[in-house]
Amino acid sequence: MVPRSTCNPPTKVRQPNTFSQTNFRPENPNSERNALTEPLEKASDGRATHEFNSTSGAESLALTAQSRKSATQTKMESEGESVSPNGSSPLSSPQSSHTPTISLSLDFVPPVQNALKRFGTATTKEIQKLMSIRGTAQSQAAEILLERISGDDFCEPEEAVVRDMMSVSGLRRDDARRAVIFYDQLQRCKARRVYSHEAIEEITRRLECTELPNNDLAPPAKRRKTTSPTQDQHDLIQRDSALAPFSNVLQWTAPQEIISNAVSAPAHTHDEEVPKEETQQSKTTEEEASTTNSHAEKETAASSDEGSSEGSPSSWSLPREKKRRGEQYGSKGPPPKKVRPQECGVLGRCTLEKSDYNAKIIYKSRKMLRLPLRIGHNIPFQAARRNMSFSRSTIPKAYNEPLRNYEAGSQDAKLLKAACDKLRSECPEIPCVVGGREIKTGNIGKQLVCSDHAQVLCTFHQANEQILREAIEVSLEAKKSWEALPWEDRAAIFLRAADLLATKYRYEANAATMLGQGKTVWQAEIDSACETIDFFRFNVKYVEEIYSMQPPENSKGVWNRVEYRPLEGYVVAISPFNFTAIGANLPTSPALMGNVVLWKPASTAILSNWVIFKILREAGLPDGVINFLPGSGALIGNILLDSPHFAGLHFTGSTAVFNSIMFKTAQNLNNNLYRGYPRMVGETGGKDFHFAHKSALVDNLFHNTVRAAFEYQGQKCSACSRAYIPDNLWPELKERFIEFSKQVKMGQSDDFANFMSAVIDKNSFNNIRNYIDHAAASPDAEILIGGKYDDSKGWFVEPTIIVAKDPKYKSMVEEIFGPVLTIYVYPADQYEETLALCDQTSPYSLTGSIFAQDRYAVATATRLLRNSSGNFYINDKCTGAVVGQQPFGGARASGTNDKAGSNLNLLRWVSARSIKENFIPTTTWSYPHMF
Repeated sequence: MVPRSTCNPPTKVRQPNTFSQTNFRPENPNSERNALTEPLEKASDGRATHEFNSTSGAESLALTAQSRKSATQTKMESEGESVSPNGSSPLSSPQSSHTPTISLSLDFVPPVQNALKRFGTATTKEIQKLMSIRGTAQSQAAEILLERISGDDFCEPEEAVVRDMMSVSGLRRDDARRAVIFYDQLQRCKARRVYSHEAIEEITRRLECTELPNNDLAPPAKRRKTTSPTQDQHDLIQRDSALAPFSNVLQWTAPQEIISNAVSAPAHTHDEEVPKEETQQSKTTEEEASTTNSHAEKETAASSDEGSSEGSPSSWSLPREKKRRGEQYGSKGPPPKKVRPQECGVLGRCTLEKSDYNAKIIYKSRKMLRLPLRIGHNIPFQAARRNMSFSRSTIPKAYNEPLRNYEAGSQDAKLLKAACDKLRSECPEIPCVVGGREIKTGNIGKQLVCSDHAQVLCTFHQANEQILREAIEVSLEAKKSWEALPWEDRAAIFLRAADLLATKYRYEANAATMLGQGKTVWQAEIDSACETIDFFRFNVKYVEEIYSMQPPENSKGVWNRVEYRPLEGYVVAISPFNFTAIGANLPTSPALMGNVVLWKPASTAILSNWVIFKILREAGLPDGVINFLPGSGALIGNILLDSPHFAGLHFTGSTAVFNSIMFKTAQNLNNNLYRGYPRMVGETGGKDFHFAHKSALVDNLFHNTVRAAFEYQGQKCSACSRAYIPDNLWPELKERFIEFSKQVKMGQSDDFANFMSAVIDKNSFNNIRNYIDHAAASPDAEILIGGKYDDSKGWFVEPTIIVAKDPKYKSMVEEIFGPVLTIYVYPADQYEETLALCDQTSPYSLTGSIFAQDRYAVATATRLLRNSSGNFYINDKCTGAVVGQQPFGGARASGTNDKAGSNLNLLRWVSARSIKENFIPTTTWSYPHMF
């Protein structure tokens, strides 16, 4: 019998919390040491080491087998077996000392604690260390549970052990008992078996057997004496297949002698018949080998026929050909065979990789994939992962995050108010982040509370040229691993980010948006909380839709498919101040598609964008995928746009800035700087309208216009800044506007009673003031309400309505981006003419609304205003697009209309490749018409 301390079972590697079978390939396949495939090295004193690692690597436990080793040595000596000084058996070849030990990467669940205590193989201290690692995968707990029951004195499993197996694995009682028995026998066999190349092929073929054996299910001590290794091997493989729920990856490094035999053996597939010459040669070799072997092997072979060894795994663990092989050449062993790379006959999950004359046999104990491999052949990570997947993921159903009302006295209102107070009392220092490294440049910028500009909300370090160039290099390096990661793993990051924002960070994100960007509680809730969460959830849904878009037809003998590849290079995301959700979406939507992103947030929205970035990092976003780069827009444009690796731009901001970027990109294209045409996605300005027909409901028109024009101080890109009102409705509507001006409240954004707060900064304040002053002095316009402004404490501008006599007056054409609405009153009987005027007045085409009860009027407006807006609303305000319901984007001078919040936007961040595979060989170059 072989001492357990020197017979190390195959290494087992498990993905933590993974419920589908997948295959990982390390980033450096040629490296001899990596986290997934490298066995643990033997300790210097020859002791076997068990190492248990959590997914984070924070917890590890080393359990030595020294005590069991000494006990086994004593037992062997009492039975008359010789033991080498290091505790190895005579059966162990010199090469077997290189056999690796068990390496487990597992999580544990509480139900396994009692089972571990019952087995008595672990001390109380060890159990406490094991239980400090938490997890949820029942199969992982089952694997550890099984690991503990393979003692040398094990016979029939205890009822308590079976019950524990049932609880952690979900099996029925009979299946749980069989699993316990099978696993014990499997571990004993694998600890002692030395596989030949032929045995590996046999194992590979029989691994497809999933039926449990109906006979001979007794544990080793009660097992009848076995004389046929082939039958034993067959039973072993069937039992191995039954362990699919528990054993994921078993990895074993073979001794050098076996490696030589394996890599030099001829290649065969399942369906091939071994040539007669090879069969004869193999037979001759076996006959020659039958004359020699070590005395210890002969002694063991003889002992396998004695009744005292009945039930011992060593009596049936070695293939017959291995027992005979040593009888030919004496102590010298068989002559070495030349190691040469060639086709390996092993199919499926059994792979031979040649590395420094060493072969690693990676063996998967689940269903097989018929994939012939070559020795030393490296499978691309993405292809390997895809090929080794036996499931098609279905993501959780996407849904819009419910809005919270923050009623006075509610718990939500109290928690949000406390978050605002906390941020007012703090002043965090925000760094640049490149590749996960937080960098402080010393070039400090400040974000102020816009409604109280004497208070600094946060400071931030601005990126310089060196950091930007470093960010390019880091992102390109991160791209290699990120784009190869299966999309389900990428999706999981953003789904988790959505849940983190919906719970842990909801109040902090809202408070940062309220104070830093001047939004009231309701405006912050629909933006930084709900819309951001919706982007994260629905974008994952859209990715699933995109990847499922495949050619509908395949000719006979042809398979057509489409691969959606990330762009070559990096994407630059430049986000605005007015929506935290846009700041979140611009970098994450390209990243979700496998791209790497350099994110330049607006200087007046740093804190809220930093909260989003912090959430993404906590959700598991790898370093370097998105790099956080506050700083000068001009510097970022000069550095990031002038790189040959620039692959795309995701932009929201002013039309003028976007035009300048487009111009610079065109110049670089003309100079052949880029590897391809960069994807330019931009959402820019707008001059959004409300158009009322004479049949419109005044009450509905009034309420929607007030909200669209003055919510968030008119700083939404979709805000209503011009309106066309028929003269039959104007008198009533005019009175309603005047009454509104007397009731509306303005003030600090964290005062929940206010409807409006301050505009974003001094530049915006001065720009709006200029338009108001122009209207006050113009004979073509008059100010109906508002017209006042004050920047003594915050940048406050009253809600202002300008009535224009000229339909193309300055404020009817130009974007203001403030709480200023210009109204043109038109004759009610000139409906279509005024519709044409609305279409031609402004260069923008972002959002617009039509208010009418007459359906013919609605249809006419829909037709004549077809190109006047990218988002068109009927009897509703022109703001408030919801992700998953109204994809958002405009054309003309309003942007590229790539529709954020839909799969149309995500399609811009991939480059599709059509693949045609022909299964039927072409047999002629000619065509029928030629004969």
